Amino acid sequence: MGLYTRFFQLLTKLLALLEKKISFLKKAFSLALLFLLVGFLFGNCFGTFLFFLRKIFFWDGLLVVALLSLFEFVSSVHYRKHRKQGVVPIEDFSYLWYDSQRLTQFFPKLCNLFKIGFMFGFFVDAFKVGS
Repeated sequence: MGLYTRFFQLLTKLLALLEKKISFLKKAFSLALLFLLVGFLFGNCFGTFLFFLRKIFFWDGLLVVALLSLFEFVSSVHYRKHRKQGVVPIEDFSYLWYDSQRLTQFFPKLCNLFKIGFMFGFFVDAFKVGS
C-alpha cells in the first residue's frame, strides 16, 4: 500500500504545483525584486512628474483612463491562460539577456511586477497626501 494512497498522490500533485508556482522566484528573484522596487519608485515619483503629464493629457480623467488601460493590458498579457509568446516582439530585447527563451518566459511577469510596485507606490503616496 505505502506510496500509492490517494492522499500521497494528492500531496505529490500539490507539491508539484507549488514548485511550478515558485520556480520563477527561484530562477530570477533578484530581477523580480528589482522590477518591484523600481515600480515602487516610479509610483512614488508620479506626483512629481504629474505637472509634465498634464501638458500631454489636458484632463486628469484621460490620464487615469490611460493608466488604467495600461494596467489592464499588462494584466491581460500576464494572466492569459495559454500564452506562447508575449505581445511585444521579444527578439528585439534579446541583447538584455543571453537566453531569449528565458526573456520570453519572464517578460510578462516582470511587467506585472513593475505594475504591482507602481500601484503600491500610489498607495503609499496616498497616505503621504492624506496626512
